[in-house]
Amino acid sequence: APQHVAEFIRANRIPREAIPTQYLNDRGVWEALLADMPMTAMIRNLGKMTSIGLVTHGSDAERHIVTELLDEGRLKQARVHPLSLLVALKVYEQGHGEKGSLAWNASKRIVNALDEAFYLSFGTIESTGKRLCVALDVSASMTWHKVAGMPITPREASAAMALVTVAVEPETQVLAFASD
Repeated sequence: APQHVAEFIRANRIPREAIPTQYLNDRGVWEALLADMPMTAMIRNLGKMTSIGLVTHGSDAERHIVTELLDEGRLKQARVHPLSLLVALKVYEQGHGEKGSLAWNASKRIVNALDEAFYLSFGTIESTGKRLCVALDVSASMTWHKVAGMPITPREASAAMALVTVAVEPETQVLAFASD
């Protein structure tokens, strides 16, 4: 029964990957998993936890997730890259995955926390201490496709990486170019 699986998870700190598939649509099982879930796994499973009703407005799960996402120390310890958070934000906010049929109504608090976590995660990147010039292609072709199956365009990805670089590297110059 799902309640026994949830108790077993709590008692033994079992990860999601070890749980039989038939129990992965149960709120109680996900609640038990969330208690000790690593940061990257939590970010990766936001849609699933919301789709099954674990994450709702004002729920304990929503509060827990927001608290975790806004913990700069946990982000740094988990080595969460800013681009991973941007992609998670875009996927979660759209209310459905890039593949499959999973859909959910995104929590506004989690969307806002993912946005803030993106900026907090800049602290996970170490400065090279070098002078850099970042040149961004801002031509129309940078909006035509997505990046490697992610829900962001090359323009969004390059702008995000430029933001990170400017925040981390004290001597950075950013330039934009198109056809000339």
